[in-house]
Amino acid sequence: MDERINRGYKIIESIFVGKTEFVLGENLNGASQYVTWKCKNGDDYYWGNYISDYNSARLDLYRRVSEEISYLQSIGALPSTPVQNDTEKQLNRPPSKKKHRHEPER
Repeated sequence: MDERINRGYKIIESIFVGKTEFVLGENLNGASQYVTWKCKNGDDYYWGNYISDYNSARLDLYRRVSEEISYLQSIGALPSTPVQNDTEKQLNRPPSKKKHRHEPER
């Protein structure tokens, strides 16, 4: 993926919710070193939240994503429970017990 920069901020993380993208930008030389934006079409950034520290910026990004998911679910644009594919089902399965040679099978 190509590096994206907006207003001097390098986009370091992005999350899509439906057709909307939420991004986290970083500019270590800026007054506010981090920003989260809503983004459309990969280059239309708006509603920026400017933040001074990385952890707060990540929390803001995830909060915005969560709010968008809740909104889309409330209007019926997203299912309330995501559909899992086979790989996700396998990843969420509890780990199986390994049998040891010296233990009898129970």
